[in-house]
Amino acid sequence: MRRAVVLALLAAASAVLFAPSASAAGAGSWPWLGLNGNSVSYLGPVDTFSSHGIAYDRNFELTAGQLPSELEPGAEGQEFERRFAEDRADGMIPVVVIEFRGYTGEYQSTPQFPQTRTRSEEAAGMTTPKGYAEGFVRSAAAILRLANAGGHSTPVLFEPINEPWGYTTPQYNGAQYAKVIAELMPAAARAGIPAESIYVGAVGSGWVSQMYEAQPSLRSSIQGWYMHPYGPPRGPGATEVGIRAVSTVRSAIASGQNNIVVSEVGFCATDVNNSHPHEPGGNSCVGQQVGTSKVAANDLRAMLERAAEYHAAGWLKALMVYSRNAGGWAMQKYPQLTLSRAGRALVRFADEQAPAGAALVQAIKVSPDIEAEEDEAFAPE
Repeated sequence: MRRAVVLALLAAASAVLFAPSASAAGAGSWPWLGLNGNSVSYLGPVDTFSSHGIAYDRNFELTAGQLPSELEPGAEGQEFERRFAEDRADGMIPVVVIEFRGYTGEYQSTPQFPQTRTRSEEAAGMTTPKGYAEGFVRSAAAILRLANAGGHSTPVLFEPINEPWGYTTPQYNGAQYAKVIAELMPAAARAGIPAESIYVGAVGSGWVSQMYEAQPSLRSSIQGWYMHPYGPPRGPGATEVGIRAVSTVRSAIASGQNNIVVSEVGFCATDVNNSHPHEPGGNSCVGQQVGTSKVAANDLRAMLERAAEYHAAGWLKALMVYSRNAGGWAMQKYPQLTLSRAGRALVRFADEQAPAGAALVQAIKVSPDIEAEEDEAFAPE
């Protein structure tokens, strides 16, 4: 019963939120929370979080030009299509990152980043901005066909390259990324891919300024942005890092400023998932640990409260916590398959965000296993 109610409400809410006549980021719209890896299956029921209205699922990736039906490295054929269908069945909203050929995720400048090429480089398969744009359109169009199959539409969010600032030469070279986006936006428009569904990466006001200076057309062509505002939820300097930086960067944006998503943000605890090599716990914090799981849960709560203000103002469309899995960042413990303190904090906050008066408020009351947990996560430090 609970799952059926949630699915019905998610479907109705998504239909309104993504209707052509709706504003890109309707004030106070629901659902607006999500997770990286929301649909991973090895941590128990896929709808563990979506049943609480945590609906966005940033768990899909293709290389530009790759089709969902094609074999992915290390995965079964049809893996993308199967997981995408499961997302739709569970009322989730898929978020798809479309990478450049040669992307490794190692967060360092790479000559593989799309740029002007010599003939020999092109012959060797190195991507140009135009080539990336053409590949993005091919991949995104195929995904949208899946999203519109079966007589109902599922909204999809696209990100052109994960954290591009880490892969340009030098790093944080906004002009290099701008050339890619300047090719992409008109190509997507010609293919009928809505500009509002394409979320361009932003990391700081300086990065945005570099993009505009290099490609002035981007001042009007970009209609959505994504950010990863890791950092403290409050305190000195918090307007330049952490969740408050989103508002600071937004002030430098000329178009798409009312259609912003936070697609990664979280807090890494050194005492979560340290007992199993599959989830390396504090070793996964890469110098960004905040301390214990209690601190991580409190910081997560403070960050979500600030983000809720931005969402209520109408310009923060969605926020996806990092991550359902991923070591010390995780919302769940492995192999216990129980919620971490941060996971409990997220679920409780999501329950509070449910539409007032909706049947969902009764349907998704905090489950007994969560209520039975100690409440230390919300005790002041």
